[in-house]
Amino acid sequence: MVRFIILVLMTCSLCVTSAYAQFNIRSTPPPDAVFGEPDENGARLVTFTTYSSTAPVVGIVSPDLFPDTNQGLGEKMNQVEQHRFMTILGPIPPGVYRYRYTCDDAGRWRQLRFPDATPVDLRDIPHGVVAGINYYSPYQQSFAQFHIYTPPGYEWNDKAYPVLYILCDRSESSETWGQLSRVNLLLDNLIDAGQAQPMFLVVCPAPEVRFTEDDEFRDEIRRYLERNYRVLPGAEQRAVFGSAIVDRAFKEFGSFGYIANIDAPTTYFPFRDPERELPTWQQHHQHHQRHLNDEERRKKVRLIWFGYPHGDEHAAKADQLALLLTQHHFPVEVYRSNKTNRWQDRRDYLIELLPKLFQPDPEN
Repeated sequence: MVRFIILVLMTCSLCVTSAYAQFNIRSTPPPDAVFGEPDENGARLVTFTTYSSTAPVVGIVSPDLFPDTNQGLGEKMNQVEQHRFMTILGPIPPGVYRYRYTCDDAGRWRQLRFPDATPVDLRDIPHGVVAGINYYSPYQQSFAQFHIYTPPGYEWNDKAYPVLYILCDRSESSETWGQLSRVNLLLDNLIDAGQAQPMFLVVCPAPEVRFTEDDEFRDEIRRYLERNYRVLPGAEQRAVFGSAIVDRAFKEFGSFGYIANIDAPTTYFPFRDPERELPTWQQHHQHHQRHLNDEERRKKVRLIWFGYPHGDEHAAKADQLALLLTQHHFPVEVYRSNKTNRWQDRRDYLIELLPKLFQPDPEN
């Protein structure tokens, strides 16, 4: 009798456990992002769904997918039934993107990762190391920070490497830039595939104060790097990437073998701004004439590269500047991105640019 009762209790326990497990499975909400079928370019429509029993209106916010013109409220989602909100975005190119719903906890970001392979995926390959470098800045009279990527194997060998300096916009920190661009994973994958040379990446904030008008970029960040890391010497081993940097790079003309200018081509080019006292293009051209005609320094420039989105307001200016530099026998390339968001554009630029940097000279 006792044995029978124990068996009954065990059977009931298993039934309850099984029912509880099935209940849990059935009660698990569906994934909040569902992918449609890819188009000929691999882009997909993505359906976003979320639930909220407290918020009467829910929006989706994603600085990676679209600009937020609604002061943090994002794109309004449709309420399809009680407490359930849905919207469809796209077509979205393959990639990895941040997003959040306005009903989420503050500061919480979700991640949209495409099922398709992308150049910025985390793969089972050798990886470089990213570190935040804190140093005391005499110019700022406070501690400052930049981020550096060292290529795979740097810690275990005695090799020296070239360096690419990435200059952030004023609204971006070096940490945020690296996280959103995923440039470290991109370079890992390109190096592993033999499509890019191993190099240092140095992400520097606030480009406006990093050049020779106050010597901060040259004296602080570059010298720190060259004192503490195995950096190859010479302009041909040095590249710079950022928005509206042609003028600033020309102030250190001959210091960079590669100049990659994204978005706006220059702060001055090519017309006078009626609200600001800036040089006309003719005056601006004259100001840089000695650089443009400096044969010895010009030989040090391997590539001046322009990247900007299709239909961008600065496109004509960048094309004119590229033409001028070509007429002065500089090696120039122009690339137009067809992505729909600034971080998609930046990844696109880096995918196109990185394989061009520091390649061996075929004549040597």
